[in-house]
Amino acid sequence: MVKITLVLLAALISLPFVLSAQSVDYKKQYEAAKVMVDESRYEAAAQILKPILKEEPGNEYALYSQYLYAYALSQQGKYSESRDMLLQLKQKHTDWKEYPKVNWLLATAYFHLKEYRKAIGLAQQLETSTPALDAWKAEYYPLVQPLDTVVAIQKTTPLDLKLAEILYGQIYQRLDAKYKAIAQRLEKEYGLKPLVKEKKKFKNEVKNHYHIALLFPFLWKDIDFSASQRNNQYVLDLYAGMKMAIDSLNHDKKAAPIELHAYDPEKDVSKVTQIVKYNEWKLVDVVIGPVFPEQYTAIKDLPELENKTLINPMSSNSKYAENTGSFLYKASIESTVGCMAHYAASNFSIRKNSAKDPGIVPKKNVMILYGKEIKDSILAYQYRDTILTKGFTVKKILKVDFNYMGTLRTFANDSVGLISYSHIVALSSDPIFAANFISLIEITQQQIPIFAYSDWLENTQLSYKQMDKRAIHFVNPDYIRTSSPQYKHFHKAYIAKYHVFPSVYAVQGYEMITLLGKALREKGTDVSLYFNEKKFFSLGMLGGYNYAHASSNRFVPIVAFKDLKLTLVNDEIR
Repeated sequence: MVKITLVLLAALISLPFVLSAQSVDYKKQYEAAKVMVDESRYEAAAQILKPILKEEPGNEYALYSQYLYAYALSQQGKYSESRDMLLQLKQKHTDWKEYPKVNWLLATAYFHLKEYRKAIGLAQQLETSTPALDAWKAEYYPLVQPLDTVVAIQKTTPLDLKLAEILYGQIYQRLDAKYKAIAQRLEKEYGLKPLVKEKKKFKNEVKNHYHIALLFPFLWKDIDFSASQRNNQYVLDLYAGMKMAIDSLNHDKKAAPIELHAYDPEKDVSKVTQIVKYNEWKLVDVVIGPVFPEQYTAIKDLPELENKTLINPMSSNSKYAENTGSFLYKASIESTVGCMAHYAASNFSIRKNSAKDPGIVPKKNVMILYGKEIKDSILAYQYRDTILTKGFTVKKILKVDFNYMGTLRTFANDSVGLISYSHIVALSSDPIFAANFISLIEITQQQIPIFAYSDWLENTQLSYKQMDKRAIHFVNPDYIRTSSPQYKHFHKAYIAKYHVFPSVYAVQGYEMITLLGKALREKGTDVSLYFNEKKFFSLGMLGGYNYAHASSNRFVPIVAFKDLKLTLVNDEIR
């Protein structure tokens, strides 16, 4: 679930002290719910709020509780329920002073429910001077799909400059004549011009001592050391792997030492801006983090302002690596679909789907299915645009909802048409959908390759034999080469040090620091000099890296079963 990033939405309303003579302490329950929301315990907050939602004598917190309840539901991904609560609140209290915030949260819910016209319509009712409104639009407006829908909505909301800018940015990147006239209209009406940002040249320095800073939500003051798993366990695992990598790098006494500095900005943007003002910050060469979008945005200009390399360790959003010196450790969405499309074009065209298939004519038809999560739809439409450039035809692009099985049955019953299909892309983590979909494909008795998420591997309703026979190819960015000597050595050393098995985050933390350490020592503070020399390379444990002339990893592991053995099928190590 995409977390609402607006400070205004997350800032919950404080009320003056009101004494209650009722048996229910409305103030106490409301304040308790606020604390739980601040701690991201949204389900518990919703349960506490339920008894105080009703408008009754003495309950001066009813409207505020309803708003907070809707917010807690939204943060759990229950957008339909959140929408219903907000609509009820709007209809009964049109003069409430917090009405604009209700509209804002409702618009966010509409975006997640893909009711784009309603969402953007509500956005028009907000004051243009509202703090963070532009940032919210910049985050949510690009989610509107397909592009023709954006064009249609923009025509009906001509006063929304941000929507015009985002539409212009999307269509300007396309060469089709269809959108040329629209681009010209926007240029004329809004004075828009292609944004070509002149990137500042990164100054490289070769040093005899390097410093890497971490801006991670360690939450040390609230951490429960007795718990086996914590909400931020991934952060602690990353850090554990990183510390082992630093120890390993510094075993080489002839090489430049590398120091790791850990800072805890928690979830507070202001603490990030305070940390970067510390005196010792001047020594820092590479910054890893923060992991929260609003915190990362606050320091995104560090590479240009202070000549520091900035690494986002978790995101796949390329907007966090737009500046010179900024990188995503992982693959961007564009890189992910690029790897998939490249593999499909190389392997899924000339082949046989059944015994009756001559396999002579190249197969160019593709079907794309996507689930309810925002990442599903974004990947689906990005893949559509990318695979079209490879000469393929997307015959169907279908959201997995209540009606999808009927469409799939029609598709499966067309035995002649199926022969022309190159592959199917199934972008949904729903285990029930995965089981139903594979059962339906099995009935066709055709072996059409399928792209799917790697979490299908955990689906107990599917056997490895089924996955092997159905030629399912898993997009697995977290793939680990478990049989490699490097991983076996790390696995043993990690258990000896921490007395637990290493998670994938621990492995990523280890390789992240190892990668940066090698780059710093060989080339200096401009790590791109190291990256650009290597088209593809592996450090032995994860799938591999390709940052050549890119700001994110261009290699994404694709795995499939070969004789019931899970194999990295696009491995570039030969």
